[in-house]
Amino acid sequence: MITCDIRELIKYVRFVRNFVGVRSLNPIYRLMWMETTEFTLRMRGMDGIVRTETEVGANIQSQLSVLVDPALLATILGTLDPSLEITLTKKRNKIWIKQGETERWVSTADPEDFPPEPMVQDTTQFQLPLSQFLGIIDRVGFAKSETRDRPILQGLCLDSDADRILAGDGLRIAGALLDHDIPLGAVLSPQVWECLRSLTYIVDNDEVTLTYGEEGWFRLNTDAATVWINRLAGEYPTIAYKAIESLTGRPDGTTLVLDNEALLKPLELACFYAEAAIEAQESKALLLEIKDGQLWLKMDTTAGGMDDLIGGTQVEGPSSIIYTDPALLRQALEASPLPSIRMTLWGPGSPMLIQANDTPEAWAVVQTPLAPSKEILDQWQHPVVEDNDDGDDF
Repeated sequence: MITCDIRELIKYVRFVRNFVGVRSLNPIYRLMWMETTEFTLRMRGMDGIVRTETEVGANIQSQLSVLVDPALLATILGTLDPSLEITLTKKRNKIWIKQGETERWVSTADPEDFPPEPMVQDTTQFQLPLSQFLGIIDRVGFAKSETRDRPILQGLCLDSDADRILAGDGLRIAGALLDHDIPLGAVLSPQVWECLRSLTYIVDNDEVTLTYGEEGWFRLNTDAATVWINRLAGEYPTIAYKAIESLTGRPDGTTLVLDNEALLKPLELACFYAEAAIEAQESKALLLEIKDGQLWLKMDTTAGGMDDLIGGTQVEGPSSIIYTDPALLRQALEASPLPSIRMTLWGPGSPMLIQANDTPEAWAVVQTPLAPSKEILDQWQHPVVEDNDDGDDF
């Protein structure tokens, strides 16, 4: 018989449930392994890509080691009185859950075939606040690829050259500085975001220790649980390491400084127009035009259009234009860590650089433009000079 606090048990069962492969073809990945130690009830779950192990204090009077459905167990526990203790007892192939006169049971399976602990090379290790790690991933994760044609771009790159985390999908690259040296570059599976988010609900200490090597899995250790995350095979595109630096050091652009919210509101409408344009097989491009020291947003679709002056914009540099996907620009602005942003443009044929204004080195996004027509591109590269015909020739 095992006696424990139902509130603690349900919290950790729900945590492990996040790591179980509900739709996995391997039935063992759909179950959670529960076993007793001397003073705790230990729980493990995995789906082939991520794995976790945690435990809750309990009064252990008999031993057990079984596989159970964590979703069903969490549902049963959620129907009981959270203020009273429960007892767990294994009888044949079932666990009986008793609280007062209420008694329920859940079927179990043999854990013999549960996969062993993943291999982790302990060659690289560093510690940082969990909240900081998660916050940085929030700032760059929007840019990772959502398609499987290039799996490496679905991951998050630990860039050891510049101590930052990178994400990109071929149309944009986002990077944020990590307040810690990254001794060894690697690519984390995209599931790291969900893993870190789940950890925030159970940890008391904000510190997380990341351990990994040239091969094998990553391991995240906290005071409440251990999480293993599989790495993505392959090399992250080398151009991603250089894109931000090359544009950051380029002096000949047009720089805009403005309030984030001033752009987000009209972008919401632009995204609506873009969706309608896609359905109508029209261009979804949003034009950003800098003219006479002012920023204009322009769009023309069958569904509607806009010609908005964005007030309060500080402009430094010559007139410029760029065509962009409003949905991608909106995602970048929503991920900005600060309310004031800096945007730099180099014309319709070059990428756009977006940075946090006060700390441009801490967060940046490079976004490729939508292709303008050949006529617009030629006119921009070779502007027509009007003939004044005032009799003066050079």
